[in-house]
Amino acid sequence: MFAEPWQAQAFALAVKLSEQGHFTWKEWAAALAAELKAASERGEPDDGSRYYEHWLAALERLVTSRGLTGTAALSERKEAWADAYRHTPHGKPVALGEDQPMTVTTKRPKEYYHQRSSAEMDKHLLEASWSARQKVALTCRILAEEGHESALAGQISSRADKPGTYWMLRFGLGFDEASASNVQLVDDDLKVLEGEGMANPANRFHLWIYRNRPEINCIVHTHPPYCSALSIIGEPLEPAHMDTSMFYDDCAWLPEWPGVPIGDEEGEIISNAIGNKRAILLAHHGQLCACKTMEEACVLAIFIERAARMQLLARSAGTIKKIKPELAKEAHDYRLKPKAIGATFHYFARRVLRKDAECLK
Repeated sequence: MFAEPWQAQAFALAVKLSEQGHFTWKEWAAALAAELKAASERGEPDDGSRYYEHWLAALERLVTSRGLTGTAALSERKEAWADAYRHTPHGKPVALGEDQPMTVTTKRPKEYYHQRSSAEMDKHLLEASWSARQKVALTCRILAEEGHESALAGQISSRADKPGTYWMLRFGLGFDEASASNVQLVDDDLKVLEGEGMANPANRFHLWIYRNRPEINCIVHTHPPYCSALSIIGEPLEPAHMDTSMFYDDCAWLPEWPGVPIGDEEGEIISNAIGNKRAILLAHHGQLCACKTMEEACVLAIFIERAARMQLLARSAGTIKKIKPELAKEAHDYRLKPKAIGATFHYFARRVLRKDAECLK
C-alpha cells in the first residue's frame, strides 16, 4: 500500500482523527475514492506508485472541510517541511528547525468550537444528584437569596413521577423557609397527597401549563421587583445583552392582567399567552419560566430579573440598541446548553448549602 514505512503515518493520522470523531470511515472512504477517481481521469497509472499522494490529498481535503486547519496553514506547513528537507544533510532525519513553530495557528469555523465546548461540558461538568423534591426546596432558597421573595407570593412546582402529580412548597411558607420536608405532593386538583397543610391555591394556573405543554416539567413564578416594574409600565422584555440572550425570541408578553390566578380562567389565559416559549412577563404581576428541568427554570428566573433590571438601567441612560438576530440566536442556544445550565444551578445551590445544608432534609 505504502512505498515507505514513514508514509504509513498518514494512515495512523487518519485512524486517530476518525477515533476523535472528526469524520467517519464511510466519509474517509468516500474522500479517498474521489481522489482515486480523479487520478484515473487524469490518466495516472493504477499501479499503486502514487497511493500515498492520493491518501494524503484525501486527508487534507477532509481536515480542511472539517475546520481542523485551513489551506493557508497547510501550505505553510508543507513549505516548512520542504525547507527543512533542503537544509538537512544526506542521511540525517528531517526535522523542523527550532525557528519553525511545531503548531500552526488556524482559523476554524465557529461551529467547531461550539461542538468542542459541548463535548467538553458533557465530559467535565457536574450533574445534579438531588431529587425533584430537593430541587424545589433548593430553587426556593436560591430565589430567596436573589431577591425574588414577596412574602407568600410566587410559586415553584415540578412534575412528580406519577402522572398528574406535582411537588410544590406548602402554602404559608416563604421561599427562605423551604426544605425538602415541607414540599408537598399534590394531585391535578391541588389536593394534598403527601405532606402537611394546604396547597397554594395560586398554583392552579401551573396545572394549565402542564396540561398544554407535556414537555414542561418545572415552573417558576415570582414577583421580583424589576420584572414587576416592567410589567406595570407595560413594557415587554427586550433582551439586548449576551447574558440575557437566553430570552431572545423566547419570552412572551401578557399585556393585560387577568386577576388573581386562582381560577381556571386565569390558567387558560396564561397558558395560551406563553405559547411555546420558555418565559413570559405578566402585566401587573411578575414573571414565569416553564422549562424541561428545574435547573433551567431556576436559572432563567434568576436571569429574567437581571434582564429586567439591566433594561430599566439602560433605558434610563439612553436608547437600547438591538443586537443582530443571528448573533442573538447563537447566544441564546449557547447560554441554554443543558450542561452549562446545570453547572450554573450547582453554583447557586452551593452558595445556599454553605449557609444551610439542612434544607435538603
